[in-house]
Parts: sequence; structure tokens; C-alpha cells
Amino acid sequence: DKKICASFIEKSCSFNSKVLGITGQDTNTLKAITCFVNSDLATYYLFLISASIGIEREEIKPNELYELPFAFSDESFLRLSKWIDKIKGAIDANPLLPVDLTSDENNINQELYKLFNLTENEQILISDFITFSLGLIFSGNNSIALKHTTNEENYQYASFLCRELNAFLKSEVIASAD
Repeated sequence: DKKICASFIEKSCSFNSKVLGITGQDTNTLKAITCFVNSDLATYYLFLISASIGIEREEIKPNELYELPFAFSDESFLRLSKWIDKIKGAIDANPLLPVDLTSDENNINQELYKLFNLTENEQILISDFITFSLGLIFSGNNSIALKHTTNEENYQYASFLCRELNAFLKSEVIASAD
């Protein structure tokens, strides 16, 4: 679904050439890494740095995961690891039924946005990249990025653009006064 996929597995296993395995004794760290790799932030970052996007097949190479900016505190590892426990509990409760994890994924994304001190505008850029840019790469002419915009969407964009321009011009006036 146009995203990187990471799983936390508590048993020994082996992988083929398209999978990167990480092992360790601290399960909280491994669970936090799982949350981070599955996040919108990691997807955004990896698709921007990947050498193969737009040139070859649109795929992230396993070794590119090493480029993710990853420096969390022990407290952050613990908070993120609890999300994996919650998700695992929801799946284990109904193993034969599909589980909607949208809310959990959104909460993990918000947690990571806080950890990286991302502004609301930066979060919007990440969301738009995943929705529109990746949609265009993977879906081509069927992408949501090519749909007609509504008057409300045009108004929202114009309002955002005006706010950004006014903030920029205001900062230029202040800078020239110094």
C-alpha cells in the first residue's frame, strides 16, 4: 500500500534477499523500530532519499533503511513499544477478522511528529507527499492527485498560501528594519 512494512517477530526466523532483519535483546527498542519504520515519516524520508525512485522500479532497498534518522530516548522507546503491544492485542483478540489499525497508526505518527518536533505544516507536507506524490508514482493516471479540485479545496489552498506569504513578507520587513 505504498508504504514500508516492518514486523516485530518474537521467534527465530530467516529472510530472503528483499528483507532486512534486526535482532536484539531489548524488545522495547525493536518494537519502537517497528513503529518508526511503519510510520508516515519513515515512508516520506525513505522515498525521498531512495536511489531507485523514478529511475528503476519504485522500491526502497533494504540497505536504505540504515539512513533513517533514529535517536530516541529510552522513554520514547517505551511509549512506542506500547503501541505494538496494543496492536498485537487487537489482532490476537480476533485472529480471523481484519482489524482496523488506522487510529493506532495515526497515534504512532503523531507520537513520532512530536519526537522530531515537526510543525503542523511539515506534517501536512508529509501527508500530502504520501497521498498525492506516491499516489501519482504508483497509480499514474488513476491517482487522486489528478482529480479536479473543489471550490473549498481551492479556498483552503489560497488561504494557506496567503498566510505563508504574509508571514514571509512580515519576516522580511522585520529583517530589513534590523
